Amino acid sequence: MLRLKILICLLASVAVAQSRIPHFETAANVVLMDVQVLDGDTNRPVPGLEAEDFEVLENGAPVALASVSSRRLSLDVVIAVDTSGGYASAGIDRLSRAVFDALGPEDRVGLVSFSRKPTRELPLTDSEGLFRSAIQRTLSQRRKFSETSGLYDGLLEAARMLDAEATDRRNAVLTITYDREGHSRAKSGTVVEAFLRYRVHFEAVVLPLGIDHSGLTMGTATLMGPRVVKTRTIPPRTEILPPFGSVKPVADRTGGWMEMYYELPPRAPGVLDQSHFNRTATEYAEALVRRWRSAYRLSIRGESGETPTFRSVEVRLSETGRAKYPHATVYSRSGYYSAPAGTSR
Repeated sequence: MLRLKILICLLASVAVAQSRIPHFETAANVVLMDVQVLDGDTNRPVPGLEAEDFEVLENGAPVALASVSSRRLSLDVVIAVDTSGGYASAGIDRLSRAVFDALGPEDRVGLVSFSRKPTRELPLTDSEGLFRSAIQRTLSQRRKFSETSGLYDGLLEAARMLDAEATDRRNAVLTITYDREGHSRAKSGTVVEAFLRYRVHFEAVVLPLGIDHSGLTMGTATLMGPRVVKTRTIPPRTEILPPFGSVKPVADRTGGWMEMYYELPPRAPGVLDQSHFNRTATEYAEALVRRWRSAYRLSIRGESGETPTFRSVEVRLSETGRAKYPHATVYSRSGYYSAPAGTSR
């Protein structure tokens, strides 16, 4: 009888101890959002915001923030370059190198090229030598001129190089393109879905594209061989092809940016002012990396389920945040896809 009482007491103490163990709910998945907040007057990142300065709506209904962080994160950047213009573009070369130079030693860069089809030129790396060799090799190849390209396929390939599970890093895709989609199997919605799944910051730089009657790309071309680098000036363009606006819907739905370089000097109609572009390329690259660095990381408890369903998300400043920065603009992903419990998206 004494043994029975001791056993009952032991079982009771175990039950009490177990009731004191913290219980963590895993019914909802964690949704991570890298949010850029820019001052409308200066176009520079807004510092010092906290949880009370943000509001998040999911499918139109307010949801609570689980966390807000402004901690510096390492960057994984994939540069997707448009090679449909035939000869290598000095603008693409200069801007790609400027972005790499603006990054830090802890960051990684990958390279994708696309014309009619995408090609992975370089996996994510922190090696300056590998990157410079890859961009030189990519742009030194003589390619057939095409008035359109597989832009969406190139962006999709760039997104697939990024690991969405690396939550301690920030993912970004920069495309330097003529914005004349015409050969992709993928649609804009497919690219948007991939960017949302991989938590991608999207940036696009649109360059002018022109042709003469022989069908060659006009402008300043850098021709790079194994031992010599030569620069030749091709005659002025006779026709500048307008962009199709293909990157805009992707940027709009992913909280991305689009820049257009169409400042054409009067002394040479249709030819990009290279000295001006060199200056603006450096300035743009530094501002771009600064925006990526200063993004806030917000998290919410999202919906979970074995079958992925899209949930729209809107991030905006609260009354407190708007009082601090009345002209600020928030750039964030437009939603997420539900995932099994205990995961992050």
